[in-house]
Amino acid sequence: MKQKWFTAACEWCQFWVLGDRCGGLHMVTLEEEELVIEQSMPKLHGRMGVTDLRVEGELLWSVGRDGFIRSYSLGGEETVTMLQALHVGYDWVASIRMVWDELVCLVWHGARLLVRTVEGDTEVR
Repeated sequence: MKQKWFTAACEWCQFWVLGDRCGGLHMVTLEEEELVIEQSMPKLHGRMGVTDLRVEGELLWSVGRDGFIRSYSLGGEETVTMLQALHVGYDWVASIRMVWDELVCLVWHGARLLVRTVEGDTEVR
């Protein structure tokens, strides 16, 4: 890999998923002590980068400083497919989590960190 600056990482199925500061996702495997890129999706989250990667069930979720939450599934022939992209109404999504069996995102709004549900689009207090 040519000078990538990774900002998030997680293990998903047989891959290590790496998010970079240019907003890309890279599915890599480790073969004989060397990282091998199996699939790359450049610039998904814009030039501000990927802020968090999370696995919930069989889905991979990514969030970034572009305000989007994206979900992915692993399809036939071990290819990763993006299922959906949802803009949450804020520019900087810091993280995504499961809280009380509901998917929530942590977003920066000025100097405040807000917790918002993904489905109901309500602020959790």
